[in-house]
Amino acid sequence: NDPYYGIVNGRNWKWHLDMIKADSAWNIQRGKAGIKVAIVDNFVWGNHPDLQIDSANLCTVSYKSGSYKYTVGTATPPVRQGSTDTAYDASHGTHCAGLVGAINSNGEGIASIGGGVTLMGISATNPQYLEYISYSLQGVQWAAEHGADVISMSFSSANASQAQTLMMQTCYNKGIVLVASAGNDGDKDNSLRYPAVLPTVISVASVDGDGKLSYFSEWGPG
Repeated sequence: NDPYYGIVNGRNWKWHLDMIKADSAWNIQRGKAGIKVAIVDNFVWGNHPDLQIDSANLCTVSYKSGSYKYTVGTATPPVRQGSTDTAYDASHGTHCAGLVGAINSNGEGIASIGGGVTLMGISATNPQYLEYISYSLQGVQWAAEHGADVISMSFSSANASQAQTLMMQTCYNKGIVLVASAGNDGDKDNSLRYPAVLPTVISVASVDGDGKLSYFSEWGPG
């Protein structure tokens, strides 16, 4: 009964769920609260009415005086919803969290493939540069240390540091499923992106409504 699980104003808002036959998958398995999925991104609006993430599963990573600080209880953008400020436009993490685990059949917003899982939201950005996920490894580490079974990573770079490779291997060895963006510069560049290219990580590209690779999505050479 989610209002955006259907055709609204002539637009099919569930085309992505139709494409992966989500309704058939839900007949076999639905999201369970015992599975914790962490969204490491710029911001996640945890108290969004279609997310309702427990405050214990929200964290903001910051850097001050030579060390990292972890503020538990929020991962929300630094403006109120409804403000004329555009900071919420940069809340890529809220969008991703909704796709992963928006609450299904609550008469609110959208439906999600994993509705019912326990979401974790980790803000790992420098507030001065909202579009960049600056403290990515620290965000992944916090998620891993606080029970994440799956970690979604919306960041990539052309090079992998030793610390990043070690972090991914450590999480993989713990049985954590790691998912990362293949990159969004396919119309400009198509280089291999880290951590998506690492053997411990599932790389995710993008397709459009016709099932074709999105013009901006990267996929690597070959």
